[in-house]
Amino acid sequence: MNFKKGKIMLLSACASSGEIRSFFDCKYFKTENYERIEYKEADNGLDGAITQITICEESISVERKGTVKSVMVFEKNKFCNSSIVTEYGEFGIKIFTNNLEYFKQGNKLTVFIDYDIYYQQNSSSNTKDNNKLSINCLIKDI
Repeated sequence: MNFKKGKIMLLSACASSGEIRSFFDCKYFKTENYERIEYKEADNGLDGAITQITICEESISVERKGTVKSVMVFEKNKFCNSSIVTEYGEFGIKIFTNNLEYFKQGNKLTVFIDYDIYYQQNSSSNTKDNNKLSINCLIKDI
């Protein structure tokens, strides 16, 4: 699969921990069925993990492999059950996607995801947090 190089800026606004802005070099892939952005995490607590953002017609998934393992699927007005595996162990999460937007204009790709995430602390309690993730990717040579 051929890829193009690009730069990605992630802006994550979390109700409990505030705003985080990150910049990475990335690879961009496009097939008949999806578009994918892939980058290596650094300087953000997920160092060494490879993140893949896959954009399909009705959903966007974020998968991390390496030091952290997780798969989160975002579909507007739907729940997704998943887990996050770290060096400290595995814990369950549940995601509800409030809003999902995707725009592409020329060589700029923009994704906006507004979601609630529920962290399973033990068998009887969950912690809820609201997150807003903005992904801006500038792709070379589209």
